Formats: sequence, C-alpha cells, structure tokens
Amino acid sequence: MLLAGILALCAVGFYLPALRGALVWDDHMIVSGEAIGGGRSAAACFTQPFLFFYYRPLVSLSFWLDLRLWGASPVHMHMVNLLLHAGSVVGVVALGRHILCDRWAALLAGALFAVHPVMGGSVAWIGGRTDTLSIFFVVWCLVGLVAAARSVGDSRSLWLALSVASFTLAVFTKEQTAAILLLVPLAFLCFRPTRGVSLPGGHWFAMLPYGVAVVFFVAMGVFVSLPRPALLPAPPIEQAMRAGQSILAYALMLVAPWPRLMSAVTLAPFEHLGAWPALVGFGLAVAWVAGVAVAWRRRREVAWLLLLCGLALGPVVNLVPLPFLLLAPYRASLACVAVALMAAGLVTGASRRWGGAPAAALAACALLGWGGVAVAGMGVWASEPQLYRSMLRWDPACGVARYNLARNAMLQQRWSEALPHLGVLLDSLVGAGQWEPDRIAAVAGRPEVRRRLQQGQGSAGRPEEYLALLLGQVGAARSGLSDIAGAERAFLAADAVKPRSAETLGWLGYCAAQRGDTAEAERRYLRAIQADTGSAGPRRGLSVIYFGQGRYTEARRLTQEAEACPRP
Repeated sequence: MLLAGILALCAVGFYLPALRGALVWDDHMIVSGEAIGGGRSAAACFTQPFLFFYYRPLVSLSFWLDLRLWGASPVHMHMVNLLLHAGSVVGVVALGRHILCDRWAALLAGALFAVHPVMGGSVAWIGGRTDTLSIFFVVWCLVGLVAAARSVGDSRSLWLALSVASFTLAVFTKEQTAAILLLVPLAFLCFRPTRGVSLPGGHWFAMLPYGVAVVFFVAMGVFVSLPRPALLPAPPIEQAMRAGQSILAYALMLVAPWPRLMSAVTLAPFEHLGAWPALVGFGLAVAWVAGVAVAWRRRREVAWLLLLCGLALGPVVNLVPLPFLLLAPYRASLACVAVALMAAGLVTGASRRWGGAPAAALAACALLGWGGVAVAGMGVWASEPQLYRSMLRWDPACGVARYNLARNAMLQQRWSEALPHLGVLLDSLVGAGQWEPDRIAAVAGRPEVRRRLQQGQGSAGRPEEYLALLLGQVGAARSGLSDIAGAERAFLAADAVKPRSAETLGWLGYCAAQRGDTAEAERRYLRAIQADTGSAGPRRGLSVIYFGQGRYTEARRLTQEAEACPRP
C-alpha cells in the first residue's frame, strides 16, 4: 500500500492547479447555503433537497462542514475534492489487487483512473463533490465486496460490513450508485475464495443488507417530500436516437476523449451526422452484451467489470428522459473505475503475450494521452468566463454557457454584451421571432419546446419558469439600454408564460411609469404587491408615483413597508 499512497500523492499533485479555481456554476448557491437546505444546520441537509431537487444529504452535509470549518474558501473546498480523489485512487489500487491479482497492474489501474479526463470536472470543480464523494464510497464498497467474495469466515463478515457501510453512504450521496446493487450477488459468482468454499445461495443472502440500504434511502426521500422534476418524454424514435448518441458519446469519453467532447453538454456534435451516431451507439450496446456473455464463460472478473461499467452508465444515457442536460462528462466518472481496471488488465495481458516493452509503450500512450486531455480540460474550471467560453467554443448549442455568460454580463451592467447571447438562446429554444407577447404562450406549450427548455437549462426546474427568466433578463437588458418599448414587450412575454409573477409585474409597472402612463403603472404595481406581499420593489415604484401625485401619506406608508420587507 506504500506505492498506492505515493500514487495518491501524485494524483493530488496532478490536480494542484485546480486549487486556483474560483467559484463557478452551482458553486455560488452552495457557498450561499441555498443549494444545501439553506445551510442553517446539519439536520437541514437531511430534510431539504440538494440543489432544490435531489436527495443527496451527504453531499449537502460535506459542504455544510466546509462552510463551518473554513467559510466560503474555494481553496479548501477544492482541497477536499483532491483528497477524496486521492482516497479513491488508493481504493482503485486495492480493488485492482483483488480483481487483477497483480500488484503492478493494480498500480497502473490507479494511475489511469487518477488522470482520466472524465474525472476532471468531478475533481477540479467544487460542485463535482457529488461525484468525487460518491466514487470514494463506491470504490471502497467494491473493495469490501470483492474481498468478501474471496474470503471465508470472520474476515468475510468484516469485509462485508465495510462494503455495506460504504454502499449506504454512496447511495445517500448520489442516487445513481444504487444501480450497483445488482453487482453484489454476481461478485460471489465471479470471485471465488482463495481457500475454503462458499456456501450455496450465500450471494443472495449477502444482498439483503444492501437492499435494505436502498429501501431506507427511498423511504427517507419520500418522508421528507422532496420535489420531483416533471420529466417530459420525447417521442420513442427521438428518445431512441438520443440514447444511441449518448451511448456513443460516453464510450468515446471513456476510451478516446478529445477536448470538444469533454466540453459538451448537448448532443449537437452528433445530431448533424444523422442516424449514424445512434446506430453506432446501439452497435456498441450490442457488443457490450455480447462481451458480457462471452466473458462470463471465460473470465468472469471481466464480465463483472463490464457490468459495472454498464450499470454506472445506464441511468445517464437517456434511455429515459433526464431532468436536465442531455450529456455531462462527469456523469461517466463512476464507469471510469471499471475502464481503468480493464485497461490495466489489457496492458498486463499484452505484456505476457508480446513482452514488457510493447506493454509499457501501450501504458505510456494511455497515461500521456488521457493525462494530456485532462490537463487541458482542468484549466477551464479556473473561472466562469473560461468555463462558459470553452463550452461555447466546442458546443455552440450549449444553452447553459450562453445563459451564464449573459447573466455575468448583466451583473456587470454590460447590457449590450448580454442581449446577443439571450437572443440566440431564445431563438434556439422557441424559434426565431416566436418570443413576442402575442405568440409566446402558444409556442411555449408545445411539447418539443418544453423538452428543449428542460434539457437545456442546466437545472431540474420547470420549463416555463426558465423561459420566463430568460425573457425577464431580455427585458432588464433592454431597459438598461433605455429601450423601454422593447423591455416592455419582453416583460409582457414573460408574463404570458408565467402569469402573476411579482417581479415581472413590478418591471411592467416600471416600464409604464417610464413612458408616462402612471395609471397603468399604478395598476401593475398593485397587482405585483398583491401577487407577493413581501416584495419591496413594487412598493418603492408605487411610492414614487404617489409622491409625484401629491399623495404623501400613502407614499410614506409604502416606503416604510418596503423598508420592512425582507431583503432578497
């Protein structure tokens, strides 16, 4: 294990540049506590959703501890991710010793896992904690499981206890890990004890505590009544095309990654090629099934690793609609464990067949190739402009990048820079010229538009809320450029998509006041106050109108109420 520890330190050194990374994407909500149940207490991490929709209490708890220990320090949060990755590297080496039964092959597996490009987003991004933490628990769950399958007596019980505890923690970290439950009985069929015998049927008995952990996780999620995203199924042909393209995309990410694919969050790089990517993807799925069947007869440990890879990717390849984003490289992180082990086994087999020199060359090519792509991709997480510009460079259809570039520009009041991004994004989502007030309500209700909105927004929210947000930002940007007529059209469109929003009504009141229609402005401000009794903006706007009309008592009352409103 000394060599494994040295390898883990090398993995930390490999990712040290990530310590300079700033807060990006979801990190702001995590640091503010908004994404972790408000950040009020450790108990809130178990009773409130992570990022508003997911029951991942241990992820929330880890960030809550970060904030309590060293505040909103990106450096320390990055360091936790690096240490978790280092612990996973040691776990992969230990898993390799039990499966490959070769010390050098196990070390190579750990090295390949350490530098694989799909781990870049998980390790170099603070929000990637979900994957670094879940993989840490899964790897040690698998170590305990395989070691238990190869042991007898008391040692088997101890290894199983480690495995069950790690599996329970993994499930409460990320729901995707529950799929490896199916590997538990198969482990006892694939890996035999080095001495003694296994009891018939023991593999099914061993599965029981793992199943209890999954049931407990589901029961907790139901008990706290977490919100569930409304999945929008596509027509069967379209969903099948997405699934085939996704299988191909993740296969390439794991075996032959390149920068464009590692920055993609849509399937646009494949869609323009027609049906071929989907057909190739399904061909790979058939090859995977055949590989499992053949390996089951010849080398069951390979079959088990192939199943691990398939079970890790199964929930994310769009076989069923996902709540947001069609593609994300970090979703393949768990499958990387199996790929690293199989690649190391392949190199070991090559060394036996062809000699040490060709095998060493093969290992060096894999390490340098994967490591080079990982180093290139690590830098994009250094700042938000770098991240979103990289996404947009390699994936022009990336709505997440355009939205966030526009948002950052608006925060700095660079209105003319934000508007083009918002315009292109809205055109791609609802159609060019279709987001005017008299058309948007009908267009936004179309199933294909709702699917594009949900899949492109980067969070598991309601499609109409995302569309109304985009339209509201267009209105705010136009207002900043003194285009009051254009701003009012955008806010009217937002109101048509999501009626009775206090913020939208308040802006509409502002637009009416700017063009001198005080009666309409008063009506809209009153509607905004009625929609949200705790909103300060409409009260301030209405107080200005009342003051101009000489209604000083009412203006003073509204100003006092605005001051008493909670600050957003």
